[in-house]
Amino acid sequence: MANPNVNVAYVGKSYVSIRGTAEVVDDLERKKALWNAAYEKFLQTSYDDPNMILIKVDTDTAEYWETGNKTKTVKAFFKKMVGQEPKGDSDINKTVDLHG
Repeated sequence: MANPNVNVAYVGKSYVSIRGTAEVVDDLERKKALWNAAYEKFLQTSYDDPNMILIKVDTDTAEYWETGNKTKTVKAFFKKMVGQEPKGDSDINKTVDLHG
């Protein structure tokens, strides 16, 4: 893998973003254990398809955004995007160092 640095994000009622280093895991039994019928239906393949891979992420940091107050969340998000610290918004955004 030329550059193993990754960012994985999840969006739902809240937002979570993790940053770390990825590696491909070649473990057919692990794929079988994690597989379920929903994946098979959605992906239209099975766990033993050679194009299906597992990716392990060794996380460095995680950041989350609470979305209770949408206006406050959007304001804090855009401040962060332009390099400003969203003062007074610490209740909706935190970055956690997972190695320190």
